[in-house]
Amino acid sequence: MLPPSLAETGVLLATLGDLYPGVTARRPESAAAAAELKGRTQLVEILAAAVSDRQQVPEEPILIDVGRHTLSLDKQACSVAREQARASRLPHNLARPIFAAGVLATLVAQVAERIGTDPYWDDPLGGNDAPGTPNVLDTDDLADIRADLSTEPAVQAVIDDLWPPLEPERFLADFYASADALESAAPQFSAAERALLLRTADGGWSPSDVPLLDEAAELLGVDDTAERARAERERQARLEYAQGVLDLAAGSQSFELEGFSEAGIAVISDLMDAEAVAARYAEDVRQKPPPRTRPPTATGCSAT
Repeated sequence: MLPPSLAETGVLLATLGDLYPGVTARRPESAAAAAELKGRTQLVEILAAAVSDRQQVPEEPILIDVGRHTLSLDKQACSVAREQARASRLPHNLARPIFAAGVLATLVAQVAERIGTDPYWDDPLGGNDAPGTPNVLDTDDLADIRADLSTEPAVQAVIDDLWPPLEPERFLADFYASADALESAAPQFSAAERALLLRTADGGWSPSDVPLLDEAAELLGVDDTAERARAERERQARLEYAQGVLDLAAGSQSFELEGFSEAGIAVISDLMDAEAVAARYAEDVRQKPPPRTRPPTATGCSAT
């Protein structure tokens, strides 16, 4: 254990089993050989292969009923979408929107062809003088179709099946619980070695699992799209509130200063905009001290 550095006031001791957030790894390994196996560097590439195995393409076309349309996703279209997502080299969860965009592009094209094709484009009389364009839909129409399809439960279910959102604990637990998954991702291990890793999905965690959970977290990543959207909605709400405050203040000052012509008198809105007011409000919230709580009882595991 290293001593506290400059400006540090305490030291927290922790075992390996406590180093992964939210996990207390206390389960003893079934055999010492299992712990040794999990400590091999080969496990890094095995976990990467296990993640890739969860990124699937269908062998047979998938039919998706959306309203009055039955759409189809075949192996070729899904393979292209998967390669686009993998080419980004982003972690699994962060590459998932790229895969979803590729799937949606295929489905949008099918809907657009059915409802937007100009029947007079292919000139039956020849002369190559048919007016217009092959498809009457414009970019806004296609964007609307995409937005509608992206919220269809049937479409989302297919995307979830082919490229599921994964979190480290569930992913690793399912990997350990599947003999097929272990065989596919770890062909370099013998059947006896893979059997050492096989256990039920609710088997708990041992200290030797903690580095693998951490590696899984790196491979999967965290898709914070929803969180960023929530933060943007909150920011917009703060801006609207701040603009309302400025409008009221400006109106009040204009009323109070009515009849005065002296130059140089500025109202609040001349000095500060809504962005500044909202930022000041957010800073005040961040600097507000948390409620005082009773300090924890000393356990011998920490020093202050």
